Amino acid sequence: MFYNPISNSLHLRFTVAIISMLLSTLAFYMDDIINSDAILYVYTIEAFTNGGLVEMTKLYNWPFFSIIASLFSQLTHLSAELSAKIICAGLFVLFTDALLQLSQK
Repeated sequence: MFYNPISNSLHLRFTVAIISMLLSTLAFYMDDIINSDAILYVYTIEAFTNGGLVEMTKLYNWPFFSIIASLFSQLTHLSAELSAKIICAGLFVLFTDALLQLSQK
């Protein structure tokens, strides 16, 4: 059997992504306390959904995450909090994949 570094690398990346997603899910559901930053983001997501960019910037003037989470919430009809958690979990997967890719270089 031949060693295929591309196939092994993809298998490792997929495994790390699944583990990262599982750990993120565990972290979100085992810790019931939401910190003040997370509450602020949920409020800004809801403000953007209900009143647009002007209303959102009255609460916090950092629109990227709130806009993405609000659009995701509107598309999926999920709550603002759950949408933010899903996006954070996805970003953690991207982060761990980037670390894995860097470590292989």
